[in-house]
Amino acid sequence: MRGAYRIARIADIPVRIHWSLSLIFLWLIVIAVTSGLNGAQIMFMTGMVFCVFLIMFLHELGHGLVASFLKIRTEDILISPIGGVARFTNLPKTPWKEILIASGGPVINLLVALILYGLAQSTDASSGFFHPRFWRLEGEPDFLRYLFQINLVILSLNALPIYPLDGGRVLRALLSIWINRPLATRIATGLGLIASSLIIARGIVFGDEILVILGILIFGATIHEIRTVRPAD
Repeated sequence: MRGAYRIARIADIPVRIHWSLSLIFLWLIVIAVTSGLNGAQIMFMTGMVFCVFLIMFLHELGHGLVASFLKIRTEDILISPIGGVARFTNLPKTPWKEILIASGGPVINLLVALILYGLAQSTDASSGFFHPRFWRLEGEPDFLRYLFQINLVILSLNALPIYPLDGGRVLRALLSIWINRPLATRIATGLGLIASSLIIARGIVFGDEILVILGILIFGATIHEIRTVRPAD
C-alpha cells in the first residue's frame, strides 16, 4: 500500500504503518484543545488509542507467526486507521492450515484478555469478572478494565462468521472441505456482503453510527477480497 512505512521487523515479518495513522493522534490533539481536557485525561485517551492499535498489531502478528510455523511467508503487517492486516505472499491450499492461520489472531486476543484481567485484578481484587464493579457500571472504567473490554470486543468481532473477518475465513475453509474452494469463497463473500448490509441497515434504523461505520468497513473489505482474490483461491 502506498504511504506505508516500515518501522520494525519482528520474527522476520516487516511491520508497516500508514501515514494516515498520524491523523488519529492529530484528532486527539484537536479534541484535547477544544474540550479542555486535563493532563490525566489526555494521557488516558492517548494511551488507550495507542494500546488499541498495539492489540490490533498483536492480533495480526498471531496470524503471521502461525503462518511462519506452517512455512507460509508473511509479506508484512500493515497498521492503518481502520485496523491491521497481515498480508501473505501465498495463501494455504488446505483447509486446516487456513483455519489455524485465521485462529492465530483471536488466540492472541484471548491471551491478552487473560493478562489484562490478571493485571486488573491485581490492582483491585475485591471484584471478580461477573461483579458489576469489574465493569464499572456505577462509574468510569479504569484503564486496564477499559482496555480489557475493548480487547474482548475485537476478539468477539473477529469470531463472527462474516468474511473477510477471521470467523468468515474459518467458515470458508470449512466449506472448502465439502465443495471446491472458488465456490466456497463465493459463498463466504456473499454471506459477508449480506451480513455487512444488515449491520449497516440496523445501524441506520437505530441511529447507531458505530454500527454503520463497522458495516461499511466490512462491506468494503469484502468487496476488496472479491476483486483481488485469484480464481484458484
